[in-house]
Amino acid sequence: MKNDVQAREDAEMRKQNTLGEIVKLWIVNADGIVVEAESLINDKAELRKGCFSIKWCPNISLRFSLGRKGKKLSLVIIQLLQSGGELPHTGHALPMPPINMRNYNGDARDFDSRSQIMEDVIEKLRDEKTMLIGICGMGGIGKTTLAKQALQKVQDFHKPLFTIQIITTVSSSPNFNAIQQEVAEMLGFSLKDVDGEIVRAERLRNALSNKRVVVLLDDVWEEFDLNAKGFPLTKSDVVGCCCKIIYTSRTQGLWLGERNIKQEFPLELLSPEEALNLFQKKVDLKIVDSDFYRKNEIAREIVDECKGLPLALNVAGGALIEKGTHQWLNMLNRLKKHHEHDHVIYEILKTSYDFLEGHIERFLFLLCCLFQEDAYIPVETLYRYATGLNLFKDTSDPKEISVGVHTVVDNLIMKNLLIKVEYGNDDDKNRVVKMHDVVRDVGISIAKQEQNGFSFLACHGVHEQEIVFSSHIKNISILSNEKDIKVSDRMELGGSKLELIRFEYGSDSSRFYESNIKISGNLFQGADNLKVLDIVGFGSLIIEFPLFSYFPHLAKLKMLSLVRLSLNMTTNVSFIRNLSCLEVLSFRDSTIKDLPYEISELTNLRLLDLTQCKCFIINGVLSKLTNLQELYMWEGFQDWRLQKEDVNGGDNNAAGLDELNCLHKLWKLELEVPNIEQVPRGVRLFSSSALLEQFKVRMGGEYERNTQFESGKRQLWLENDKNNTTSFLYELGILIEKGITNLFISNDLGMWEKMHLNSFLSLREVVLKNCGSVITLFPQSESQISKIEEINGLGRYLQCIEIYECNQMRHLCSTLRHLKNLQILVLQNCEMMEEMVNICDEDEQLNKIEFNALETLKLHYLSRMECFCKGINEIYFHKLKTLELKGLKNFIFPTQVRTHINFIITMYNF
Repeated sequence: MKNDVQAREDAEMRKQNTLGEIVKLWIVNADGIVVEAESLINDKAELRKGCFSIKWCPNISLRFSLGRKGKKLSLVIIQLLQSGGELPHTGHALPMPPINMRNYNGDARDFDSRSQIMEDVIEKLRDEKTMLIGICGMGGIGKTTLAKQALQKVQDFHKPLFTIQIITTVSSSPNFNAIQQEVAEMLGFSLKDVDGEIVRAERLRNALSNKRVVVLLDDVWEEFDLNAKGFPLTKSDVVGCCCKIIYTSRTQGLWLGERNIKQEFPLELLSPEEALNLFQKKVDLKIVDSDFYRKNEIAREIVDECKGLPLALNVAGGALIEKGTHQWLNMLNRLKKHHEHDHVIYEILKTSYDFLEGHIERFLFLLCCLFQEDAYIPVETLYRYATGLNLFKDTSDPKEISVGVHTVVDNLIMKNLLIKVEYGNDDDKNRVVKMHDVVRDVGISIAKQEQNGFSFLACHGVHEQEIVFSSHIKNISILSNEKDIKVSDRMELGGSKLELIRFEYGSDSSRFYESNIKISGNLFQGADNLKVLDIVGFGSLIIEFPLFSYFPHLAKLKMLSLVRLSLNMTTNVSFIRNLSCLEVLSFRDSTIKDLPYEISELTNLRLLDLTQCKCFIINGVLSKLTNLQELYMWEGFQDWRLQKEDVNGGDNNAAGLDELNCLHKLWKLELEVPNIEQVPRGVRLFSSSALLEQFKVRMGGEYERNTQFESGKRQLWLENDKNNTTSFLYELGILIEKGITNLFISNDLGMWEKMHLNSFLSLREVVLKNCGSVITLFPQSESQISKIEEINGLGRYLQCIEIYECNQMRHLCSTLRHLKNLQILVLQNCEMMEEMVNICDEDEQLNKIEFNALETLKLHYLSRMECFCKGINEIYFHKLKTLELKGLKNFIFPTQVRTHINFIITMYNF
């Protein structure tokens, strides 16, 4: 039963759901009982030896003790089984992890003139009577930054004021269904299937009233009925619960009727001294600059013209970093011609745009303006646009293009034209940025005035799609929030120079829309120059899509991206073979019955993205895409051809893993193979992929851990069948030899022990589960270890070690040098483990152990564990935050343990 309950919870976790705390507690209790039962069985073996090891002499005392323990344990097991039958079978959404407001603050700094306002806001957050707090001021004055700094400060309290912090953007044209859904997800549930405004609001109101929560409504333009939208303004009836609302707005005096529970704080401009300090820090002018004193004089005049606006100061400073004196003067002269704040901001942003280095920086900046307001902008999407548009004329190498795009994005962030956001995993594939709404508005204005080929169209009705594209427009983004959308032939493309079209239906937080999209057959006539077509549907159903019927007009198309769509297309997709220039093809998060076999004829295809795409792939498609350089199939195709004929359920027509050996240009790969029987034995996979640099590959089993695989590294997850005694080292050895960074091995005998020592040098994370032949994590008998350690430092990059059920392991390692950068260490159910470190090097005689980087230490059910290291009773944990000790029957805690003050200790069954 325990395995069934664990499997149900794991299945829910993969969907970002949970069966609840009661199920998690039941699993923990079951784990403890399993350990006790195994201990009892081991003691029973001792009983058979008899008294004084004489079999015919019964050990009466031990027999009596075991009998009592067995009876008590049986009663506990019965109770556990009964309660297990009553556990829930249906999960609910996990609440989002706490928001780190520092990730949103960008280049935020504290100002003396605002310190009192900050204290007042925090005081009102403490005040039980104040339910609504407003921060008001003109665009770019720093309202959102101050609000988020205040929330971060109360979150950093020793006892945080709120258990949940929520942030959502309202904007000038709010979509309240989307806002409600976004807030609901942060609270751990969904309103996706809830119809009716009153019911939706009631559910949201109840959820907010039953927690200690603060909601930041950012960028409010007009007053609306908070209570009717689900945001309670009355004190909660639940003891200890409350919902506070902070809003930012350019308008003062909103919700005047709530003056008894509301406090509003207007933000003023920065003082001259603060403005100068902010500008100087941003521009980073050094005294060694040959024209330092002249620039310093100009700086004071520029600061005066910026009128104390933080956004203006940051952008102006970012634009002048490492620029010559004449460009400083140019900035000053342009600012002197404007006096109104709006005009000043526009001129600063326009000057910053003009100062961008070359066409590519300006182009990518304007591309970011094509995304909707306050949207997360994936840098990966910008890279794919750059590929499709051939933006980097001097190279076609995808790695060089990717580096070029990320470099430009870094420059735009430094110049405060983009905002860096820590969203998801910190790697190139998942990297996102945002754009301040004022910056975006100015960018769109610049595009209109200069007629440089960019246009943004928000369609809130079919009549607005009646548009003839002017001859100068080359790149357009069309946003629609309609329930059912018909992109008609009234959008005339004939004779246009359009190269990029981005259709966006709804938004990420409004994905409960299941729109029907019908694209007219005449739309693509005349789109002879179209290179990039990107349709983002957020769950929409395309019921008519004649793209492939008009291939003569799309001969130059290089990127086709259909994201989060259900492709119910009756069109003959065989025409796709005629899109001979296509280099980037994405069906990410989309549903399509079969991947067209004709795709195999796209000989120029360099990137294929089938991430979370539910489709069937026939044998022979992938092997013919010999120019493919990037392949993404994470959580996508599951029905790989089985290798054993006697295994039921296989499809001999399905694609096989051995086809990937034909992709000799592949340098980036993301791949999941759920059934270990789908891995061909005796075939050295990826043997032809000499260029493979980045990969995340999972072979077999179910992905159970809460943490997600990161892109941009070299990661392998292998879960062998428990009954399979042969290793997959031969089949997957190529991946390990490429400098593996993250490695998970389960039930594989021999892979870890037979790895070449050089493979240890790049490891950052190691997870071993049920690898019974592993005696110690790092081998200690190899003659070359000392030499490798001396030159490279074996294990020098290791940040995480997790060991589960490795029952032959007696100690983790034989030297502390392997653990000096370790941040996470988990040891669980290793029944032979006696100590963590077994010092065997005579040159490493220590009187204390120091963990310089360790933040999390979990030791669970190690029945023979006696100590950290024999003979050493002094332990230093310099950064420890979490310590969990469970089921350590023989463990002797060190006499001296030193750590910093803020950490959590959990001890039970100790």
